Amino acid sequence: MLRLTTVKQSQTELEIHANVLLRKLLTINAPQTSEAEEKWFKELARVKARLDGQRGLLSETRIRVTEGRKLLEAAGKRGVDNDEDEVSGEKIKFDGRVIDAIEEAYVPRTSYS
Repeated sequence: MLRLTTVKQSQTELEIHANVLLRKLLTINAPQTSEAEEKWFKELARVKARLDGQRGLLSETRIRVTEGRKLLEAAGKRGVDNDEDEVSGEKIKFDGRVIDAIEEAYVPRTSYS
């Protein structure tokens, strides 16, 4: 029993000593970030929030792509293959491949972490 107590006590002392050394190593090797780096990280966080937020650009893109798909489906059900451009007056052909390309370019398949 005395031997077990001695082993436990020396184990505790070794753990304390190891923790002290680890803290010293961490403070010595911890890089200090400059003011410019801090500003950069804040800007990155702001941009990420602007993109990923509830009203962010990515969710807005998803909404617009969904609306575009609905318009294409409605035009297909009405039997309308062409529509007139309001600005130039030219005929425009509805093409689902355009929406697919937009989705591929702007709607990410995985979320950022």
